[in-house]
This record gives sequence, C-alpha cells and structure tokens, in this order.
Amino acid sequence: MLEGLLSAVYGMSVSALIISMLLVLVLSAILHLTLKPTVKQVVGIILTVCVLLLLSYVTMLGRSEPETGLLLIPGNSIAKAFVSDIYLKMVLMNIFVFVPYGAFMTLVFSRYGVKATVLVTLLSGLVITVLIEVLQYVLGLGCAETDDVICNLAGAAIGLVPYFATYKAVKKRLSR
Repeated sequence: MLEGLLSAVYGMSVSALIISMLLVLVLSAILHLTLKPTVKQVVGIILTVCVLLLLSYVTMLGRSEPETGLLLIPGNSIAKAFVSDIYLKMVLMNIFVFVPYGAFMTLVFSRYGVKATVLVTLLSGLVITVLIEVLQYVLGLGCAETDDVICNLAGAAIGLVPYFATYKAVKKRLSR
C-alpha cells in the first residue's frame, strides 16, 4: 500500500505537487481556525507523528535502488532546478515533504506563542532533516545533500504560513 502511495507521489506533476502543498496549508489553516486549543494540540501531535512516520519511510525505506554519496555544495541541485525538470521536481519534492511537518507542528505548539512555535518548528525540522541525511549517508540508503537540508527547512518554514495567516483571528476568538 505504501509503495503505491510513494509511486503516486513521485509520479505527480510539478503542478500537482504545488496543489498538494496548498491543500495541506489550507487544511492547517482550517484546523487552526476551528479547533479548540487542547483538541488542536492532540490533532497536531497525531498528524505530526503520521508525517514523521511517512517521512521515515519515504526517505529511508521507500527507494528501490538509492543513489548514495555525499554532496556538500550548497545550491548545486537548486541551481540545476532552473534548467532541468528532473532537478526541479526533486527540489520541489524535498520542499513538499516538510510542508506538512511545519504546518502540523504549529498545531502542537501554537498555544505557547509565536516565538516558541516558530523556534521549535524550525529547529526540530532542522534536526530531523540533518538526522535523515546523516542516516542516509551512514546506512547507504541515499545521497546526503546540503540542498536537501535547505529545501526541507524551506518546506517546514512554508508550513508556518497558515499559523501566521490565522494567528490574529484565533487570538481574537480565544480572547472573547
């Protein structure tokens, strides 16, 4: 079942990837606006755990014949994305996989304020993506790239957008 999902995701067009990212962001905004803080936190924990399990599968186990190695030149893949559809899709996939993480982490930590939410979401996103890259390299499960870390962190940051977009409305509703 997960293999089919993985194939479907990797087979998506660039426009379908972007639409999927937008749907996750809209879902997060709806959850921020409609759920009470305690329920929001529980839902956020459940969704974040699901995302982390899926991330682990996709990045560690979901490759048939992984390319292995170490690429530490920042911007290499990102620059190639401007001239190659394959690299563009790869960069977008690396961003896409962390958008839900950033979006759902904000559900978990939004009750602790803006600074704490942003700090925890981005720092934990950085730690997780570096850990994934190190494990891929050490275990020979993939190519560890600096650009993957940059793109994953960008995805987590994009996931913060619904939190900021709904912050004032949620704060106003809670103060009533």
